[in-house]
This record gives sequence, C-alpha cells and structure tokens, in this order.
Amino acid sequence: MMHVDNIGSEIVAIKNGMTLEKQVDEFKVFSITRNQWLKKTVVI
Repeated sequence: MMHVDNIGSEIVAIKNGMTLEKQVDEFKVFSITRNQWLKKTVVI
C-alpha cells in the first residue's frame, strides 16, 4: 500500500512483478501471488 504520489515505490512494485489491485482514497494497493513470486525467484 502506498500513497498515489509515491511514483518511485510504484515503479519498484511493478518491476518486482506486483500488480495494482485497487485504489483506496489516496492509496494504491499492489499485490503478487505466491506462484507469481516463485516464477520470478532465481534458485541458485
């Protein structure tokens, strides 16, 4: 959850695979499912 004016955090969330779920007043709510996160995670 981040303020709508916090563009830097929004960019980071999107680059990390998160998607915008909804906007509540002046806050944006981003999320990612476990399966989406696991697909982006590199196993060494």
